[in-house]
Formats: sequence, structure tokens, C-alpha cells
Amino acid sequence: MSSAAFPDLSTREAFLAWVARQPVRCELICGRLTLLPPPDEREVAVAINAFTALHERLRGSPWRAFTSELMVELEPSTRLFPDVTVAPAESVGWTDRPRLVVEVLGGSARDFDLSVKLARYRAAAGIDHVLLVDAERVWAQLWTVGQTPIEARTETELDAVLALPGLGIALPLAELYEELELAQTPKP
Repeated sequence: MSSAAFPDLSTREAFLAWVARQPVRCELICGRLTLLPPPDEREVAVAINAFTALHERLRGSPWRAFTSELMVELEPSTRLFPDVTVAPAESVGWTDRPRLVVEVLGGSARDFDLSVKLARYRAAAGIDHVLLVDAERVWAQLWTVGQTPIEARTETELDAVLALPGLGIALPLAELYEELELAQTPKP
């Protein structure tokens, strides 16, 4: 009986090549591989809306919005694929200089995103903002981590506007939920 050897994922190139061959999405967090559940339609819709809104506002700037195909390397042992990332426009395949990461909360990954991933983003150098957006109800939490003390602002109204001073733009919450039916009562 033979057993397959675990691949060497110590370099970002090896990790990206290995991830590209996998049938499921994976991230590396503190040296441990984590499987990502597939997003549902609502999560995808919110991520597309966030990408579109950011893409339009960043035109002509040195920053660009990227989908979850861009790997964010916080450190060699932590390589993540946020739903949307804003990074230098010249980024290709990966970045270690994200300015904004967006995680759309939903399904079985919700608690993991709110705890483990948020903690890693908050501790990372260079990230100005972390935006968490609920896919099932109007709820967004914007962490401004590029300042001391770190601030978190939670919004639950569609008419809210999220200021992203690190990028010099503002993001209307309504645009993130465009064309989605929303739950009327907040979750406890």
C-alpha cells in the first residue's frame, strides 16, 4: 500500500500551483490547510456587487479590485483567498500588500470568517480595511485596521455609506445588496 506524500507548499508559487490542481478551494492558515465550502448564490451575488462597486470607484487609482482568484499572503504560513481584495493594480495571482479585504458571510464558513480569518486580517500589516458583509440580511461590519486604535463600525441600514479613507472612496451599502431579496428581521 502506498501513501501519497504531502506536497511542499512552502513557496507561494508551489502553493498556487497546487491549489490550481485541487477540486476544492483551500487556504493556508498558520501552516494548516483549510478547505473552503463552495459559496451559495447569495454569497456570490454580494461578492460580485462588492467587486463591481469597488472596481468602478477605483478607476484611475493605483489600486484595483480583484475577485477571490487573487491570493493574499499575510505571511508565508497564511495564504487566503478573500471574496474581494483591493491591492496594487500590478498584482498578478497574489499580493502581500492588500489594502482592503472583503469577506461575504454565509453558510458554514460564517463563524470561521468572523473569528479565525478576521483575527489574521486585523493582525496583518498594511491592510487598511476589512469589510465583512452578511449575505442573508443587511449587515456589514467595517474594520479600519490601518489606524490605532482599530475601529469597527457596524451598519444594518441600506442607506448607510461606508467610508474607506485608506482608499479615498466611499461605498454605499445598498450597492452590495443590489437585486437581492433581503431578510426583514436581523438574526440574533
